[in-house]
Amino acid sequence: MSTTGVLPSSLRKPSILGDAAATRSPRKGGRRIRLGNPGRCPKTPTLTMFICDDSGSLYGPAGSDPLSNRYGEVHRALEAVARHCFCGKCQAAIIHFDTPTTGCVDPTPLTRTGMRRLANGLTVPHDATGASLLEGSLTQAEALAAHYPDHPLALCILTDWELFDDNASDLFSRLASYPGKVYAVGLRNPPPLDLLGPATQTVTVTRDSPQGSLACAMFDSLTIHRSGRALAA
Repeated sequence: MSTTGVLPSSLRKPSILGDAAATRSPRKGGRRIRLGNPGRCPKTPTLTMFICDDSGSLYGPAGSDPLSNRYGEVHRALEAVARHCFCGKCQAAIIHFDTPTTGCVDPTPLTRTGMRRLANGLTVPHDATGASLLEGSLTQAEALAAHYPDHPLALCILTDWELFDDNASDLFSRLASYPGKVYAVGLRNPPPLDLLGPATQTVTVTRDSPQGSLACAMFDSLTIHRSGRALAA
């Protein structure tokens, strides 16, 4: 695998056509985007974790949140999968950089009640300090992984990668050994070259990315362990 640049995303561009798994674009007045077929629940329930950066560099005219609605796009992907989760046991968790916060959500089933809980975590917590530090949330994700050793895992990190951690290289090594697929999402800025590896999917979303690009990446993470899934063409 090349280490000379950020890998282009393997995700297909979202279509503007609708289907059974389609959802509204999070942008007001946006067209419908097509995420694909979420497939069937696996025999062993899955756990997908979302680590969310709430630092100040993500906001304002020069901010790094290119679609201005990253939480809305994550919610769209969760909804699309939850509508097809008939086992009621596949789960998602939300961890904010400032963990613990009122916006952090422990592993929660993708049911109607569970989706309400998860939706409450898909916003900037009122008690977030805006720290640009990954270590605390990664430690929490590792603890959850250890607590669910039999669950197929996926870990999504949504940040502009403007991190102030003193031990960034150590954190990247820990991500490389994470016991599940890692989705390193770069909001405006590409993920660091140190994250390139067979267990990591790098995705960069910019202001020029098609609407729904982030939702498509998160849909991929939520369905990677589901049989019969198909990403939108």
